[in-house]
Amino acid sequence: MRIFLDAKVLFSAARSSGAIRQLVLALHALGHSLVADEYVAEEARRNVAAKAGREAVDYLQALLGQMEVNAVQYQSVGRPQCYGYRPKTGQCSWLRWRCSATRWLPATAPISARVTAKCLTA
Repeated sequence: MRIFLDAKVLFSAARSSGAIRQLVLALHALGHSLVADEYVAEEARRNVAAKAGREAVDYLQALLGQMEVNAVQYQSVGRPQCYGYRPKTGQCSWLRWRCSATRWLPATAPISARVTAKCLTA
């Protein structure tokens, strides 16, 4: 089975030898394919370098070497649809991308949340 890991899981596995690292090791030992896209891998590298020691950076690199790391490919989703347009401020209350019928985000959501709301394909 292919299991997609996000940056938080990679960071936790690299930072300490706790439950998350043990889970990742167990999944790998059972033959599951661990997968992340390059955007996630780069975010994990940046966070580990900024918040953890050299040992964590080395562990993350070793872990990524054992994983399938794919390039990020965005579908052509165009601009998000704007809902709740406020003429006085020129802003939207909510944004929605065409490819995600159930994914609504406040226009004030952090940019990282808006990026992950777009359709990603691996």
